Amino acid sequence: MKKLRRIRLRMAIALAALWMGMGVLPSANAQRPFVVQGELTGLPDGTGFLLMSLQGNYGLMVDGTSSRKGRFRLQGMASEGCMFKLQLTNEVSTMHFLDLWVQDGDTVTIRGNSKYSFDWVVTSTNPMQQEQTAYNDAAKKVYREIARQDTLIWKLTVRQHMASGSQAQRLKDSIAIANRSRDSLYAQVGARQFAVLKQLYLEDGKVKRLSPCAEYLLNRVSGYVSRRHEYSCLDEMRAFYKLIPEEQKQSFDLRVAGANLFPPQTVVKENDFMYDESLLYDLQGNQHRLSDYNKGKYLLLDFWGSGCGPCLAAFPELKAISEELADSLVVISISSDNEKRWKESSKENGITWVSLSDKCGNAGIFAHYGVNAIPFYVIISPEGKIVKTFTGYSEGRIKQKLSSIFPQYK
Repeated sequence: MKKLRRIRLRMAIALAALWMGMGVLPSANAQRPFVVQGELTGLPDGTGFLLMSLQGNYGLMVDGTSSRKGRFRLQGMASEGCMFKLQLTNEVSTMHFLDLWVQDGDTVTIRGNSKYSFDWVVTSTNPMQQEQTAYNDAAKKVYREIARQDTLIWKLTVRQHMASGSQAQRLKDSIAIANRSRDSLYAQVGARQFAVLKQLYLEDGKVKRLSPCAEYLLNRVSGYVSRRHEYSCLDEMRAFYKLIPEEQKQSFDLRVAGANLFPPQTVVKENDFMYDESLLYDLQGNQHRLSDYNKGKYLLLDFWGSGCGPCLAAFPELKAISEELADSLVVISISSDNEKRWKESSKENGITWVSLSDKCGNAGIFAHYGVNAIPFYVIISPEGKIVKTFTGYSEGRIKQKLSSIFPQYK
């Protein structure tokens, strides 16, 4: 409790400085890069480390290196945001990622004797990193169980790929059971970390203004808990969310958290009429509904994200379709990225057709259309009926799916 009170005091001072336009750090640090340095024993020489800046659902590489005698050093500038992820490049488990909060001029030191990030000790004077550490410490025991479950799933998957017939099916069933168990463990992580969040921000029945770290945490744990309803903190989390000021709920992370906690009651599929209640924003900030474009024309919805290779590979074909069928079909790409990354990526990838976002990540309209993987496509008739949905991309696939409506693609 004393540790949480110290963190709360540091956060209050830092956030007050931000709100007053003073910044968290002295101006002397403004142009100095931050440094992430590590002393990790037990890892082989040459272990790779990547540092990525997190922008919504998209990770942008900032620096990379490999360790020597357990030591490594990375650096970057935090002008594009203060949330970063550190990853061991030769590992694939989520237990080999570490969330870091930094500002220019910070020095973050990481020590440990394990390849698992939950066992590392992070030293930093940044109040948001100290807050993140408090969340991590609360779930450390459960993270160890998740690491064991990850190893089991990996071994079962390798065996399944080598098996056939009934044995392959049994292994597939075992993997499904292991994944459900893993989801339950993540829900426990959510419950424990949310308990810390409440201690830091809930006071006298009111929620104090959340830090960016707290917003990101609520985004994640709301997803964990909403998938496993046996944890009673789901109702507590919903009640907590309702107490957050409406103005703050407009942030990307809290929009996603809201969609996780209050999932859509309507999920449409083939032969249903399109879902048209979502407010969507274009690149200029104007609001639209899908029906604005469904006036005597077919719609082709493209659900995508800038970190998805197949999504980007489909863009030349989408561009060609938007031009060739301009009189009878409207192509609409709907992004899961946060606003900044969505606008940047639309420009970088030369999107000339309609590009929209509801600013709810992969919740919101993605959930209403049952999107579980991207790219995901929906063809809607001029009458507003869903004609076809399909997932994934290979060259010519979209035109092939449209060929039953547009003979020129046969």
